[in-house]
Amino acid sequence: MSAQRPLHAKDQGWVQGVRESFLSLNGSLWLMFVLKCLESFAYFASCVVFTLFLSEDFGLTDGQAGLFYGVKGGLTSLYGLGIGFLIDRLGPRKSLIIGSAFGAIGRLGIGLTRSKVLLWAFSFGFLPFGQAMSIPVMTLAIKGYTTPENRGFAFGLFYSIMNVGALLSGFLVDGLTLSLDGAMFLGFSANRWVFIVGGICTVAVLLCAIFLLADAQLEEGPVVVKTPVLQTAKELLTQKSFWRFLAFTMITINLKSVFRHLDATFPKYLVREFGDKVPKGSIYSINPFIIIGLVPVISALTQRYEHFDMIHFGSYISAASVFLMAISTSIWASIAFVVVLSLGEALWSPRFYDYTVSVAPRGKEGTFMALSSAPLFLSTLPVGALSGYLLEWYCPEKGPRDSKLMWGIIGMVTASSPLLITLFQGWVREPKHPGKGHDPTAEEDRSEREMDDVDVL
Repeated sequence: MSAQRPLHAKDQGWVQGVRESFLSLNGSLWLMFVLKCLESFAYFASCVVFTLFLSEDFGLTDGQAGLFYGVKGGLTSLYGLGIGFLIDRLGPRKSLIIGSAFGAIGRLGIGLTRSKVLLWAFSFGFLPFGQAMSIPVMTLAIKGYTTPENRGFAFGLFYSIMNVGALLSGFLVDGLTLSLDGAMFLGFSANRWVFIVGGICTVAVLLCAIFLLADAQLEEGPVVVKTPVLQTAKELLTQKSFWRFLAFTMITINLKSVFRHLDATFPKYLVREFGDKVPKGSIYSINPFIIIGLVPVISALTQRYEHFDMIHFGSYISAASVFLMAISTSIWASIAFVVVLSLGEALWSPRFYDYTVSVAPRGKEGTFMALSSAPLFLSTLPVGALSGYLLEWYCPEKGPRDSKLMWGIIGMVTASSPLLITLFQGWVREPKHPGKGHDPTAEEDRSEREMDDVDVL
């Protein structure tokens, strides 16, 4: 790992501060950014077309496709719950190799198979296991490739890089669907090609992880003695900080569910209300386009603010965006929804990455996030099912529609999260350390606390 330059942006202008933040990042971190971009490209491209693919290529109804989507997402969280302990022991590099191998088989298999049985195997086995193994370790690796001084900026940039992949994925979807216009290329539909291209990108991640990537050092300071799995879980379950974060994760579930609707509900809504040639991928890409430019600047300017405050404020903005769709059924309302949603996301979502690893005990980051992901597993399945049945009831492929009511229901569900954060902030907020605002060095202080201090994703 190359030497990292210290940041001296505190008393300088924001332009100089951003410049110094970029210069503080090392080569291993930039390689991880490239891998994250490739994985995100594959992931988000498949998200845009997944429910459409299930209905158009395999004949599933909206309800069945939504449930299928929910089960796949739920299994990703469930696998993550079981393998978090393994990630702690293997380290980011080995975990990424295993996860990428499973992910590549899953994506290529989904794109190539004609069998529903194999579709189940790839969608419920290989792909969710690969995602559960590889996606979290990319986040954890950022901690090992950064210092407390530049970690907040690195997480913001990491989130922007993820959205570079998401931005390009939207153009891929439109390029394939609009150019093929329902036809086949080499015997495969546009939806299938999305998965095939994603699988090729995942193979590239696998090769880079094997031959180019150095392992990240998650532990700073004295070496942490590795304890048995059950003892590790027991230690975490005795900490107030874990239960506080678990409660915070549960409260924000409905806020995060709006992004599941962006994947599972929004594309079908666009196609059914505005026709097959609607540029659904390009509209979807407005979100990452805004995030790419906005997040690094916001991260650099707001490092002194508490993670909790940024999440709290941004969640209200994201929740308000959904009601724009309840007011008007139009392309402009759809675009405005994505724009406002993105503005709120730029404030709160990168901070959730940083907040998670900052409160996790040193050496137990994978376990901490795996255990805290349990509420997400419990919610993903009903969110997927709700998406499918809302489409069947209020925005069917044929027959009368009431899409405004559908989005009004989704908006009310989403708005419950910021309201609950306000009501329970006195309990779910992490105790403040001496000093005002968000002190980047506080992350190091938190990671150094003893495991017996009685104080997930």
